[in-house]
Amino acid sequence: AASAVSIVGAMSSQGEGEAMSWKDMKQLGNEAFKKNDNASAIEWYTASIDSLSLPSASGVADPESTRELSVLFSNRAAAHIRASR
Repeated sequence: AASAVSIVGAMSSQGEGEAMSWKDMKQLGNEAFKKNDNASAIEWYTASIDSLSLPSASGVADPESTRELSVLFSNRAAAHIRASR
């Protein structure tokens, strides 16, 4: 299982000045979920949720971000459910 330390390490190893995108973190969560590594999937989905900022500069939610957040929350919920079995 990935820990917060390993996730932070993975995020910082992307290169100087290059932050890992929320899409990359989502993909890593998807890969962990496919491998039944629910704890890592939960952590990657949470990191992706945290990095995807909902409000735009105008303060209005971007419809694409809203849609993506709903997918991320659903994926994380599925990982939690599967982890509790």
